[in-house]
Amino acid sequence: MPHHADEAQLLEGGLYLSLGMHNEAGRRFEALLKDPVPSGVRNVAWFYLAQVWYARGYLDKAGMALARVNGRMSPELEAQKELLLGNVLIHQGKYDEAVKEYEEAGQRGVTPGSFDSLAHRGQTVVEVPFDPHLRPGGVIDVKGEMARATRRTFLRIAASVAGFFASRPDEKPEQP
Repeated sequence: MPHHADEAQLLEGGLYLSLGMHNEAGRRFEALLKDPVPSGVRNVAWFYLAQVWYARGYLDKAGMALARVNGRMSPELEAQKELLLGNVLIHQGKYDEAVKEYEEAGQRGVTPGSFDSLAHRGQTVVEVPFDPHLRPGGVIDVKGEMARATRRTFLRIAASVAGFFASRPDEKPEQP
């Protein structure tokens, strides 16, 4: 089906990306973007290319690729794009810009509820409720300053992270 060749190339690059074959995936997406393609395919190709650059540690290139996404994608990809952009900015030390991007995403309708698709992939998604004590940053007294709901949420996050560590028995194994 020649009229679906662009989508097939996009799928092929996506498969390489999901397998961690970033160089090959990047080549596929870059080749696809050399020719005129429909805007939907182009946007997804730029987004996937941004994922390739981010995974390889090229934060500036990842940010530039995300800037080339012009228009909306599916809600799932929009949520992933906002998370990726926030991660890029955070790793670049641009914390205020990351906060601004997340706030603007919420205004555009990309809400934490849109991140539910990530939970279906086995990733833990926890929505932290707004707490004005967190905005300034710095050292936060979790018992005196943080709201009760926020403190509970951070305990859920800590429990989720702790689940990745193997439990140890209280006693040392017997020596032979």
